[in-house]
Amino acid sequence: MRSACRTQRTSWSGHETGAPTFALSELMIVEKVRGTGAAHEIHGELLRGRSEERVTLLVERDHPRVHALYEAWGYQHFGEVLPFEDAPPTTR
Repeated sequence: MRSACRTQRTSWSGHETGAPTFALSELMIVEKVRGTGAAHEIHGELLRGRSEERVTLLVERDHPRVHALYEAWGYQHFGEVLPFEDAPPTTR
């Protein structure tokens, strides 16, 4: 899996500082409302008022449209992880 991070500090670059991190997991949108901005609104509400310095999430490698969407929202790719032994490759 690819791992992505959205942070207020550009110097973080995947290096843990000990500051709290919010982990975004399982943001899914039903097909009939995809492309309407609903995902962006939900994402914004999830993060509004959070005090953590950064947000992290995992996306499977074979979902380039999802990668592009998160990058448009300010996330940056910073690594690849295998969350468990039989997991599909993801990016971080």
